[in-house]
Amino acid sequence: MTLAFRLRPKRMHARPGLLRSYLTVVEPIECEGVHEYPMTVFDDGSGSLRHAQLTACSYGELESLLWKALETDRSAFVILSHNFELLNEAKNRPDEVVVKRFRKLCSFLDRNRDSFRVRPFHGLQARTALQQQPTPLRSPIWRTGARILEQAYRRRYG
Repeated sequence: MTLAFRLRPKRMHARPGLLRSYLTVVEPIECEGVHEYPMTVFDDGSGSLRHAQLTACSYGELESLLWKALETDRSAFVILSHNFELLNEAKNRPDEVVVKRFRKLCSFLDRNRDSFRVRPFHGLQARTALQQQPTPLRSPIWRTGARILEQAYRRRYG
């Protein structure tokens, strides 16, 4: 499975008659010569879609979702990242919670190189047709609760 980084989530607008009005694109597609790698989104256990982003997910959510993506033969897992995410809200020092999360994710990916390949988009080829999109991955509600507590701690003390 390929792990890549993307700037924003993607909702593909399908032409009338082709598919329903909107389709959540979760697997890479080729559309009119453009290879689209959508940012990974997942059902957070409450029925809401959440995007895979270092500041939006706990490490536990990301690790669990990466394994689920591998088990369900997803071709890519795209994580959003900004250059300022490792800083606190005031942007004057590191955000220790996010820095720890990032280090744990890097360590996990390093330990599991045989399962996950981290790479840029150049040269990738989409293999999924627009009509063959699977449902988003699902994370259990207890992981969402743990993330909410972690984010509250981060906002209070970060």
